[in-house]
Amino acid sequence: WENPPGADIQRFVDRIEKADRVLIVGTKEYRRKYENKDPGTGTVVALEMKIVWARLTGPANGHPAVIPLLLDGDVKESLPPVLHAQAFSDFRNDERYFDIALDLLIGLYGISPRHPAVSHWKKQLARDGFGRYSSTIPLDDEDLPTDEKMKQALKRVGSRALNSAFDSNQPAVVEQHGQLVWLYSDGTTKPYDASEAPESYHES
Repeated sequence: WENPPGADIQRFVDRIEKADRVLIVGTKEYRRKYENKDPGTGTVVALEMKIVWARLTGPANGHPAVIPLLLDGDVKESLPPVLHAQAFSDFRNDERYFDIALDLLIGLYGISPRHPAVSHWKKQLARDGFGRYSSTIPLDDEDLPTDEKMKQALKRVGSRALNSAFDSNQPAVVEQHGQLVWLYSDGTTKPYDASEAPESYHES
């Protein structure tokens, strides 16, 4: 929430109607608030779901904008009924957090799961022990995306992903003077090589 005292909560909730994406974090507590059975008090969740329902029953292009994230419990325990038919991102397994987060991000930015850059990123996660597959998967040269395809994918990610990388103390791949480079938070760069991990990933 970013509502200071005196803010109009109704106007805040109404932003769901026009938001590009609506991420709903499903927990048992969220479902309890949706049911709104606390005597003498109300919750905003029930109001939110009315607007979400309007999006899901409206034009089909509004349906993919509503994305449930399951954090604990099962679907029926943690999500309102209107979301039970929606495909969800399953964050219940901490060991697969980065893998699922990548799937979520490429969906948010409209990047095809079959894009060569996505395959490359997934293999990097697996190699570093964060993917769904064995970390022993080799990163073969033939699987590496071309620089041009990496550039196309990166354009869709934008500055928000760059800031997220820096917040995690990791470099990011960016285009600089027509070349791909690793960009570090202190402004330094290093030539990008898809077959090598950035320095911060290397074991000491």
